[in-house]
Amino acid sequence: IGNLAGDGMSTLANIDNVFVGHSAGGGDWSGNTLSAYNVAIGNYSMGGAMDDANWNIGIGNGVLAALTAGDNNVAVGGAAGDALTSGTDNILIGKDAGGAITTVGDCIAIGHYALDAAVTSGDNVALGNYAMTAANGSCTGNTALGHQSMTNLTTGDYNVSVGMNAGMDITTGDRNIAIGYNTVNNSAAMT
Repeated sequence: IGNLAGDGMSTLANIDNVFVGHSAGGGDWSGNTLSAYNVAIGNYSMGGAMDDANWNIGIGNGVLAALTAGDNNVAVGGAAGDALTSGTDNILIGKDAGGAITTVGDCIAIGHYALDAAVTSGDNVALGNYAMTAANGSCTGNTALGHQSMTNLTTGDYNVSVGMNAGMDITTGDRNIAIGYNTVNNSAAMT
């Protein structure tokens, strides 16, 4: 429903997709691999060249805009997951949540700009506005809960921060724990 909604499907393999909004699902679909059971509501949502993308839900303007082959992703909020191409099993809720993630999976980002950098590893949880927003390299198994929690982490694994501004000085460290308001801040970077 909407101008150019589902326009890219043509006669390519697809079943049970729902596209609502201008150019929703309207990308230049490629290949003959089935893309099915996707729901996109919002202008330009799921506008990529879909080829074997299944069971995805996108609600908001430009969500999952580059999706090609990812499965089981949920993105809600303007531009949430808009760079995701083939990542799977991600939950991205909030304006620009998970906005630069492309191929990783099993991430949960809830909050404005949560987990918004180009992280290259999955299994991360970022809950709170700007939580883990700088994670732009290999980051696996991190959990950041709270506004700006672990916001400066670029690369690092298995860190936990809970609380507003918690763990902000953790930049490249592994296996750190920061609990409470402003913990592990204004000190030497953790490793």
